[in-house]
Amino acid sequence: IPNSITIPTECKTCPYNLCPNTKVYDWENSGMNLTCWSAGSDIAGDTTWLKTTDNCYVTQYDIEEYADTEDLPYCGYIEPEWTHASARTKYYSECYYEPYIEGVPIKNYKYNINLDLTCAPRIGTDNSVLRDRKWYKTNSNCYVHETTLDRVRDESDLDDCGPLYLNAHPTDHLPEPTSTTEPAFPPPTSTLNRRFLYTTTIGEEYVNCTTSSVASDRAHGIRRVYEFNQTVTPQCGTMSEGSI
Repeated sequence: IPNSITIPTECKTCPYNLCPNTKVYDWENSGMNLTCWSAGSDIAGDTTWLKTTDNCYVTQYDIEEYADTEDLPYCGYIEPEWTHASARTKYYSECYYEPYIEGVPIKNYKYNINLDLTCAPRIGTDNSVLRDRKWYKTNSNCYVHETTLDRVRDESDLDDCGPLYLNAHPTDHLPEPTSTTEPAFPPPTSTLNRRFLYTTTIGEEYVNCTTSSVASDRAHGIRRVYEFNQTVTPQCGTMSEGSI
């Protein structure tokens, strides 16, 4: 049955949110032919997924209305299948709807908890954080950056997540992912956003840590003095008189 999309949608290897993508149907490539239907992840109250002639599955929620599923044969039960690896968070970690730091965080993980990873998207170097470039999809159907993780175990076992539609938003369709991880850290109550952290060492004989970032005020409000080779963990930066 010929059909087309209502919004850009990912076509997956199996009818579940965590399955890798085979292709993306977007506005320039919106046509598809449906061959059969099966049941999978619940998307906005609809568990029907449709197989296309590209040998992948799209959620019924993302396509134009069509005749009842009785007009299509049943594909049969499709086994959920994706790769697995594990990692542990070393900071409070935001999990993004898509693997871009400018994207929308939809979940927060507390530090020092185990994550179940399902795939690793192969994306360009223009989305690095502190020169680190890797992202991982978790079983909460969102992406975490390697900067916030300890070493990923069994990383070589992870599949590529496949092609992605990089202008997606959580409100485009409303997945209800399940998670077996420990409870996420609750949303912050302040107006400050969480920031990525990294560890470095002092390279001068000593460095003053002050209450003010203004160069002319550095003689006042010294809270601590760090010595050479001492470990520090910066959280954010600011510019003052041309210096960071």
